[in-house]
Amino acid sequence: RELGLDIRQGYFTEDTLSDGPWDVIISTEVIEHLSEPPAFLRLMRRAIAEDGILLLTTPNADWITPALSNGELYALLAPGAHVVLQSPQSLRMALEAAGFAHVVVRAEESALVAYASPSPFTLEEDFASRRAIYRRYLQSRAAASRLGSDLQIGFAGRAIFDSVNDQDEAGAQATWAVLNEASAARYGYRLEELAALPPGAEADSLEGLGAKMPVGLGMILFSRAMQRLVAGEGRQAVRPMLVLAGQAIEALQSALDHRSLGRDRLSVAIGAVVRTELLLCDAEAGKPEAAEALLVMGDKMAGWRGFVALVNAEAYAAAARLHAGLLSALPDAAIPAGLRRDALLSLANFHLAPGGDSALALPVADELAALEVPADEIRLGSFVRLVNGGRYEEALALAAQHNVTAMAARAGGDAARDAGLARAVLDLAAGDPADVPGRLEGMEIDPARRVALLLGAFTGLVNDGRYDKADELAGAHDLLALLDGRDGQAAEDARWAAMMLDLQQGRTDAAVARVLALEKAGGDKTLLAGFYVDGFVRLVNDERYDAARAMEGVEHRLPYCQEALRQDALFATGVLHMQEKAEWPRGAAAFARLRNSLVKEHPPGETEPAVPAPLFWPALRGEVVILQRLKRGEEAVGLLRAYLPTYQGAPEDLRMQVEGG
Repeated sequence: RELGLDIRQGYFTEDTLSDGPWDVIISTEVIEHLSEPPAFLRLMRRAIAEDGILLLTTPNADWITPALSNGELYALLAPGAHVVLQSPQSLRMALEAAGFAHVVVRAEESALVAYASPSPFTLEEDFASRRAIYRRYLQSRAAASRLGSDLQIGFAGRAIFDSVNDQDEAGAQATWAVLNEASAARYGYRLEELAALPPGAEADSLEGLGAKMPVGLGMILFSRAMQRLVAGEGRQAVRPMLVLAGQAIEALQSALDHRSLGRDRLSVAIGAVVRTELLLCDAEAGKPEAAEALLVMGDKMAGWRGFVALVNAEAYAAAARLHAGLLSALPDAAIPAGLRRDALLSLANFHLAPGGDSALALPVADELAALEVPADEIRLGSFVRLVNGGRYEEALALAAQHNVTAMAARAGGDAARDAGLARAVLDLAAGDPADVPGRLEGMEIDPARRVALLLGAFTGLVNDGRYDKADELAGAHDLLALLDGRDGQAAEDARWAAMMLDLQQGRTDAAVARVLALEKAGGDKTLLAGFYVDGFVRLVNDERYDAARAMEGVEHRLPYCQEALRQDALFATGVLHMQEKAEWPRGAAAFARLRNSLVKEHPPGETEPAVPAPLFWPALRGEVVILQRLKRGEEAVGLLRAYLPTYQGAPEDLRMQVEGG
């Protein structure tokens, strides 16, 4: 009546044919209820115009399998109501047998849609165009209907649902305005201002519910909520409308139950989506219980959406439970492209987050790259975290496979800076320290951080024995001057390296001065003693006897040195005291002490001469020379006679002293 159409209610029989023929006949969900489908189709053939078309829908018998749930099976079989079910093949054969020369049958999951005509026809298969025509029809009918009428609210409610589904933002916005005006005229409130269902709606009859609110209010509010989400509003802002949509759907189902009308399938489907969307709202808020509810639901599509929301909320523990309990390592190709892309990006962030395994982000980056989504920043993030975690071999492999330097140059910004710093750290730990200055060149980083890395490179070069390169680096950046007053492990290590470098490069005085400064500052006594004594030995070896004699406390530091260095120091002490007549007795004592130490270390052979320590014969020679200078020749010869037969490799000059003695 409100459409203004000539609607005749009754059965289509032979008598009705006199009013035809008809250009279009639409028979929806009819044929399955008839005991003689062929007779019905023959009647339709007689009723259709020669260039007319019959549109027919019926359940798809091929859809019935043991895998169907009881509810799905009952809806298809409908015992007592459905008499004959058609397969695509049987429906085509029946239509052709009835005289329709041109037939197209489409299987759309559980339904069959058939198009039949006596004349050739071509279906317009452009789905988007057909949907646009349909939406314009709904929107125009809503706009033209009486304000606040059931017809207007019905058309507009379906129009906003389909407009949102088809991403027709302009159509959805226009229809929402119509719905607000219609609701204000009919019910006295605008839908956009509705904060709760009208009082008593939850338990009202279908007629009573229709008097209080649009019967399709759940669908309408759900559509508006999804429109707002697509437009970029946050889930927390939209959540109250989703809650209200769910309540409206429950009120409708309750009213239908009172009339024993069964469940409204669209509302049931929307209700399930609303519940999922509310869980996603909770996930976006970082609520752990959202992960548990999604696990119980068991829907992987919803699970990935929840995972994305939880990661965005930095609720990593809940995201980990959801991922481990429901989701695969990577989202598969069956997931819609947009969601798969978002899931992969979130999965990468998840693996790169604190506590994650950054190496697992690499296969995610490969998947994104295959989808032509830029993945450089993910690989760079993984590289940085591998280095920071001390996983140098994996970081080196990644750098070699993907050319981290080139990726950083493409990425720019913070990602490039962080990767450059990590590359410098990797050079220090497992690469070439000499590359560090080049990595840092032109990089805007904290000056203290830059100095620490340069000091690390300097220390690494010294530790590698590349003393000239270390000197070059120190000079180019005035590193040794920067050590004064600088704290931290890098500076501490560099001070030790500077001492080693000075010793190796012949700057013994500078090395000794560094030792004394560190001793004064409370440095490690054992390590410092080794450097100090080493410096003493080098000065003696360089015949800088006055400088060596000026080094006080060498004797007291010997207990803190390794045995080899102690022996070198005793030998150097003997040599030093040989230089001054007044010190000869001290020199003889030093050589004797060293000789006794070496004899204990390599005792004489009982049956044949033993191999002595390398310093044994030089120490014995020094002792013999001083004893002879002191006119203690018999004592010197006695030592020679005691040791010459018991040790191998005696120098010829010592043998001659015994033989000529």
